Amino acid sequence: MAKAKKAQMSLEMIIGLLILLVVAVVVIRIFITSFKQDPQKTFESTIKEMNFKSDCDNICSDYKNSGTRAALAKFCYTKMIGDPDLNKNGLIDKYQSMTKVLEICEDSVYCFHVTKCETESGVIDWSDCREATCEAYREVYPDNMNKVDKKVTELFNLGSCKGIKNDEDWIKLYFNQGDNQPCSNPPGSFEIALENCKYDPDGADNDIATTADNWNLKCDITADSLKGECGANNGRMWLIIQKDTSARTDLRTALPCLGSVGGTISVNDVTNKLEAKLEILDGNEPVPGANGKYSFVYTCMSKCDTGAFPIGGEEIFADPV
Repeated sequence: MAKAKKAQMSLEMIIGLLILLVVAVVVIRIFITSFKQDPQKTFESTIKEMNFKSDCDNICSDYKNSGTRAALAKFCYTKMIGDPDLNKNGLIDKYQSMTKVLEICEDSVYCFHVTKCETESGVIDWSDCREATCEAYREVYPDNMNKVDKKVTELFNLGSCKGIKNDEDWIKLYFNQGDNQPCSNPPGSFEIALENCKYDPDGADNDIATTADNWNLKCDITADSLKGECGANNGRMWLIIQKDTSARTDLRTALPCLGSVGGTISVNDVTNKLEAKLEILDGNEPVPGANGKYSFVYTCMSKCDTGAFPIGGEEIFADPV
């Protein structure tokens, strides 16, 4: 009887030890799995848990509903607040953004890093954010470009994490080349100097062939003045806006984009001339300024937007022919 009881106790001990062993294995596996969890997934889930992703989605919706420049700028400069140490390891780490392959610091996360704000004209790109914020502050400080640059520089920063490569620094690529002039001298800016501009309003000049419903403009490109690219193949548009020389106001009468019905602008590689054919809008035929010349602003932007005021851009005066 005693032997049977002893055997039963031994069996119970063995079963108990087996249960403890199974529990220990499960706990150890959970512990190891938690350490092996993908840091990127942890980052993305934390962003969602903190409601920053949903907040950015809502701001994007506000912009799409209103279409205002101020709403777009808000989407762009809205930055996550709170404890920047998202993974609680006592360090400021870097993670891949949720909208591009570029890395960002966890203490400098913006809405355009986590939300693809898609409109009818496409996704709001990081460079669009710089442009939109610059335009919003240009409206506030129209005569003080230094202040516009200062305001936008203060709004966007890389963060304090280590290890982001210099050629993958999103601030330098899209916002600030290091001169703190994100608006007056943006990264990848397009520059061109034009001279000997001729404008033909009625097709009288054979060199500037036109039809009854188009305005034509030709300018020589000053030698060695071309910097950067502007064209449909890299997602940017050539824009020309006719100016009212006397009132100094933007008439917004022509904002042609490559391949659009609004007109075409191209560079003739043979003659080295910029050639523009602009669609006439009824009642908006260009008029010369007091000096008898037609005034235009030529610039390059990331999308065609009839409400946009180009930052930068060179004002040119064309002689009528």
